[in-house]
Amino acid sequence: MPSHREPGGEPAAAAKGCRTATPADLPAIAVVHRAAFPDFFTTELGPSFLRAYYRAVLEYAGGVLVVHEADGAVSGFAAGFCAPEGFYQELRGRKLQLAAALLPTVLRRPRMLRRIVHNFRRGAGDEPVGPSDSSELSSIAVAPAQGGRGIGRALIEEFVRRSGEGGARYVYLTTDADANEPVIGFYEAVGFTVHHTFEGYAGRRMHEFRREGR
Repeated sequence: MPSHREPGGEPAAAAKGCRTATPADLPAIAVVHRAAFPDFFTTELGPSFLRAYYRAVLEYAGGVLVVHEADGAVSGFAAGFCAPEGFYQELRGRKLQLAAALLPTVLRRPRMLRRIVHNFRRGAGDEPVGPSDSSELSSIAVAPAQGGRGIGRALIEEFVRRSGEGGARYVYLTTDADANEPVIGFYEAVGFTVHHTFEGYAGRRMHEFRREGR
């Protein structure tokens, strides 16, 4: 469930604030996600779902969940996983927990169910995912009030480093190909290049970016 927002800024001392996330960080991660992506589909799924999803990342053997702290609070995070197919298989195994987290949203907005099912089936052949020697950066966000301090760049570098340590040959991500110039420019500035462009849900054009992870 890719989500990306370009934070910008200079790296400087920002890298020093990165650390491994813990279960206690999950509520703050959900808050940052919702603040950074107010109009995104994943945000519409609700805070309970976000906490359940990022817990799945945290508990997956190949999961990479890094937070950045500033002024004593979580100011940003990067989430993803090595061996992506394994993660999506494990996520489908959590269907009861995820369904419980999604129930309030589905009852309130039943039309969202179709897209929820589409996303849930990723890795089952509907939409190919990366091979076992890759790492998917599924989400990166910085709290709006902390933008321009190099936190996003620091999180990218830490995520790529940890993915390489986890055996990933490269890191990939997907983001909108159209009307998305600031985000595309950010990923190009931190070493990602477009590998290919494809059609996503409801005809949405998407770029897959890649960067070497070792």
